[in-house]
Amino acid sequence: MKMLPKFRRSPQMLILVLALSGPAQSFSQDVKAAPAQKPKVTSIDEINAVYLRKIAVIERQKLEQLGELAASQPKAQADATYREYFQLAIAKDFYMEAEATARKLIEAGDSSSELRTLANLVKIIAEVDRGAYDDSVKSLVQAVGDKTAQGKPAGAPGGDLGLTASSRGAIVESYYQKLIRAYQYGVARKAMEIVAENAENPAVRDLATRRKGHLDLIGQPAPPIVSVDLEGKPFRLDAAKGEVVLLFFWASWCLPAADQIPALEETYRTYRERGFRVVGIDVDSSQEGETDPKTIIANARRFLVEFNIPWTTLINGRGDQDLTRSYTITEVPANVLIGRDGKVIHLDLFGSKLDKAIGEAIAAKP
Repeated sequence: MKMLPKFRRSPQMLILVLALSGPAQSFSQDVKAAPAQKPKVTSIDEINAVYLRKIAVIERQKLEQLGELAASQPKAQADATYREYFQLAIAKDFYMEAEATARKLIEAGDSSSELRTLANLVKIIAEVDRGAYDDSVKSLVQAVGDKTAQGKPAGAPGGDLGLTASSRGAIVESYYQKLIRAYQYGVARKAMEIVAENAENPAVRDLATRRKGHLDLIGQPAPPIVSVDLEGKPFRLDAAKGEVVLLFFWASWCLPAADQIPALEETYRTYRERGFRVVGIDVDSSQEGETDPKTIIANARRFLVEFNIPWTTLINGRGDQDLTRSYTITEVPANVLIGRDGKVIHLDLFGSKLDKAIGEAIAAKP
């Protein structure tokens, strides 16, 4: 949940219910045939992996059939089919599989704003997935509206694609998140800098500027933190130099932040004896209209008790003590990974990506 919401990130994800069944055989065949030798299963994870692969095959088949159906339908029906096609591609990370279809729809130039948004997002992320970063930056700039494109017809080479401001913002945010997860901080910074300078919409320029500011932290000493934790104990970030530190920005009203807690607890317990520390930073005070310190602290305490959080927790301050400003945090959950030398090494990684980055930082020499 965003603290200062201006854009919705991505289209609604699909919930797929898939039934897997094999062909029926006659009783006589079952009696005569020797039972097939099945490989021995050793774990639940192994079973899950096998069936996830099977489901992925079926989902790709569905994507292909949706594309074929849309190509054969009248426009009104085709638009609904293409919408489901692109939503499936985005939900299941099938960007490269859907890239050719997205390009054709963009070139046709006669689709709704929603479909143009979905098609452009698929095309741009597909370029990232296949490593065509320069192409992806050019596509991003065209999608969000380059100042130099004014006066050119939508869909023309170098022309404005006619997307709404919120759609352009959603594409910028999705592109940023994709590059962050791929550790492509340099590409992301270049793209955000270009968009901040050239996008014709002020809100899009502001979003890109804030994202660039966040990326500027990479490789730099982490901004200082001098505060007091919820137990009244003084805390200084520089006292943790020599350890790997994860700053975890959260809020008591943010469900996605709560969803991150179980995996983060497991990672914390895995690495805490090897010099890893988590510092939670509650940003409830940044919510519009929330100013009562007692209420903020009470909400934070309830959250910590409910999720049995074992690490140090700070309350975000105001003015010089506003850590969301010094770390350019504009939404939660967010995190900043700091290496043993006190410099920022990663931003906004979650799940297995975060676990891997922490493991590598722990193993690295000071």
